[in-house]
Amino acid sequence: MNVPFAPPHAAGAARRPPGPKGLPFLGNLLEFSRDVLRYYGEWAREYGDIFAFSLRGWPVVLLNNSDYAEYVLVRNHRNFVKFPFFFRHVRAIFGQGLLTSEGAIWHRQRRLAAPAFHAERLKRYGEATVRYTERMLADWRPAEARDVQADMMALTLRIAAKALFDTDVEKDVAEIGKAFGAVVEEIAVRFRRPFRIPDAVPTPGNIRYMRGVRRIDRLVSEIIRGRRDQGDDRGDLLSILMLARDDEGRPMSDGQLRDEVITLLLAGHETTALALGWTWYRLSRIAMSTLGSPPSCAMSSATARRR
Repeated sequence: MNVPFAPPHAAGAARRPPGPKGLPFLGNLLEFSRDVLRYYGEWAREYGDIFAFSLRGWPVVLLNNSDYAEYVLVRNHRNFVKFPFFFRHVRAIFGQGLLTSEGAIWHRQRRLAAPAFHAERLKRYGEATVRYTERMLADWRPAEARDVQADMMALTLRIAAKALFDTDVEKDVAEIGKAFGAVVEEIAVRFRRPFRIPDAVPTPGNIRYMRGVRRIDRLVSEIIRGRRDQGDDRGDLLSILMLARDDEGRPMSDGQLRDEVITLLLAGHETTALALGWTWYRLSRIAMSTLGSPPSCAMSSATARRR
């Protein structure tokens, strides 16, 4: 729903939006870590589309309206920076990619990556998406029970790997998926932790995380080296990024390519799969209320709560 928006400064002196009270030192981190979707929903209903809370001393303002998001991310993006509470946890995996970089670095990388998203390229990615989806659905059988969240993860990873690397080798896709799974699980734990543990501290979670990062580094680096040796343009995202030049005629370094490829791979894989998983879950709830029984091809409520 579109809601008329007047930025806070237009009304006079800046003031803190309403929001839930938190504990000393921790703020609202316990609620955030227990069930973030539940509390986001409750707070939005109680306080409206703009509310404030605290994560271990870090002040947070949540904007629950698309007009407000446009105001921050599009019309006034120069007035805001990326929140270090979150992005400090993921530097090892994302480096200085578009997700984490700021300022001049972000602008340079954004210009270099822009050709990858021209209309003709997007049409080609769409054709691959349809092809892989039809292949997945051909293996489904009537009345069988499926973990559709796992299906969506596998589907989006295959599509992302094809678009990025022009590869559909199951061995490569499976290895990338396994490494990303370990990394994403640890990132989720880090976001809920009340304090930061540096990557160098050998906790079990850090060991799994860094092992996954090294595995992804190796896989992506091998693909980049192989593509440089071959010198061909396969029409995939990696080829476009490798051929791109900035205003001074400089290409991306291997390190920059690595950061952007990993950023695009995760952005085109995990987040998309989660959105699809929640879509299936919502459809299953509608089917249950309409038909009186759950459909067999649906994400379980337990899986949904974990996500």
